[in-house]
Amino acid sequence: MEFLNFTWKSRRVNAEHIQIMKDTIPQISVQFNKMMMTLSGEERFRMGFSMNEDSRRLVIASLLNQKPEATSAEKRLLLFDRFYGKEFDQKTREKILKVLLRRTETE
Repeated sequence: MEFLNFTWKSRRVNAEHIQIMKDTIPQISVQFNKMMMTLSGEERFRMGFSMNEDSRRLVIASLLNQKPEATSAEKRLLLFDRFYGKEFDQKTREKILKVLLRRTETE
């Protein structure tokens, strides 16, 4: 798993210290929330799914920019590591990556 031995330029932030930027005036925020609530649950779900897919594509493009020679299997591992790698301690992360690597080798 040598290809995973590079560091991200980001770091995990303690959620207690995050300040939410509120650059929208309250009336517009209320209007937006009302508008979103007029959509069905399915429509809101589809919007969220679409945004998730867009972010996934952006991350893949970034990974390929950093590591253009990555194989399909490496891309999956890098994608996991970018989205979820910092959510696990090192030991657990390595176990998950080994399982993912085994699965990609059998495909």
